[in-house]
Amino acid sequence: MAIVWASNCDDSWKSLPGLCRTELFFGRAIESQAAVREKKVSEMVEFLAARKGKVVDIGAIVLTTIFNSMCNLFFSEDLLGLEDTKGKASGLKSYIWILMELATALNIADFYPVLGHLEPQGLK
Repeated sequence: MAIVWASNCDDSWKSLPGLCRTELFFGRAIESQAAVREKKVSEMVEFLAARKGKVVDIGAIVLTTIFNSMCNLFFSEDLLGLEDTKGKASGLKSYIWILMELATALNIADFYPVLGHLEPQGLK
């Protein structure tokens, strides 16, 4: 959302947070998407049930389910497949996974600014 506050954006960009707040993340809007979320969870459960006794990457499956739930909120369609292990969707999954790991990684330099120039974790 940082782009919303950029100086070179016009008024239509600046109205985006309000639009998201009133249309996408409003209580009734979220409740209206409950059926989509339930459908995505049911698809995930069916996918896992079909693989009973086999090794599965549950993290990747949950990530795909959550991502597709959000995509259905914005685009009304899935962008990733649960079974896709190769191809473009797999590449997209790997980039999403990397972004998620980077977003949740603790950077010791945030707590000890004196270490910032050393880049102890190489995150920047």
